[in-house]
Amino acid sequence: MGLDADNMEIAPASPRIEPTNRFNPDMLTTAREAFFLTQKELAERLGITQPLVGRWETGSSTPDSDQIRSLSKALGVRHDLFFVDRPKKLASMSDYYHRALARASRKDVKAVHARCNLLDIQIDRLLRLADAPDDQIPSLSTKDTNKTPEQIAGIARMEMGVGPGPILNLVAVIESCGGIVIDRDLEVGEVDALCRWVPGLPKLFFLNGAKPADRVRFSLAHELGHTVMHFGRTVDVKVAEQEANEFAAAFLMPADEIRRDFRSTVTLADLAAIKRKWRVAMQAALRRARTINRIDEQRYKWLNIQIAKNGWKKSEPIQIEGETPTTLTRLLHMHTEAGFSKSDLADLLFVSEQTIDRMLSETYAPTFDENGVRLRIVRD
Repeated sequence: MGLDADNMEIAPASPRIEPTNRFNPDMLTTAREAFFLTQKELAERLGITQPLVGRWETGSSTPDSDQIRSLSKALGVRHDLFFVDRPKKLASMSDYYHRALARASRKDVKAVHARCNLLDIQIDRLLRLADAPDDQIPSLSTKDTNKTPEQIAGIARMEMGVGPGPILNLVAVIESCGGIVIDRDLEVGEVDALCRWVPGLPKLFFLNGAKPADRVRFSLAHELGHTVMHFGRTVDVKVAEQEANEFAAAFLMPADEIRRDFRSTVTLADLAAIKRKWRVAMQAALRRARTINRIDEQRYKWLNIQIAKNGWKKSEPIQIEGETPTTLTRLLHMHTEAGFSKSDLADLLFVSEQTIDRMLSETYAPTFDENGVRLRIVRD
């Protein structure tokens, strides 16, 4: 179930993210990496040496109160963030699953992880005012169930309350089952989406909102596959990615239902019609037609060539409307309705009041397809 503002109960703050009186060097590293800064670049902003920043981040030296204020200003965060008693999460598959990560640089991966780490801290603190939504996302693995990703996708549709036919709003399905979806421009083109699970928090799904809506939907279904099949389990990365792709295709396009929409002589016009109906990319529909043996290999290759000749590999001619998450929006406005001022929210989320202004105003966008990406972090 999603958040119910009319029946909320006050829940205690999580001790994981409360400020302490001890400077946490890992939070300095997280804040720096979130803004794509190297130690040298941060040192230049502060007018100090890089080795001093390095000593702060290793914990061998601690900045004084004036230096902490300078760090806060340089990174655009409240100084309390540096005193959060929480370790920096390493960039590993045990913490995250990603879609389309292989070409991203190490620096960009660190930045994306750091941003997501800051966001889950903020969400944890926002959930002080309301109980976390019930987690109704199933946990099913191919090993435990002896079922294929295709079969698990069918079970997941049933357990998540998805009826027959196309999923008109995948974001709404995930959020109704207790997940929190965050759309934003990750400023890293090679990362489409990632999912993250911190025990005690809802499942978090981060989307690169700069991508076309059809690609975002498939990426979100891919991450849902990781959440269902791989969280808390040891799985080879390549195997996990293949399984998540199979799950995503089956979750969005169940074979028994979409089969009737394909004919053996499927054309580009047919793929366009399928895209409108099923809200998936033409290329994803084409792969699905081949996977379920509705077309042969020769026609599959020929249509791929036609798509490439038309320049549609990265940008297809038909655009579908984006889907806007609502849970984080409701959490923010639940606080303002409860009497939190802009300054209160800034203190709660460790950001500037200017950032709170942007978060509150941008969450009103009716769809990110119309008004751009919400909750965008802009590099200085």
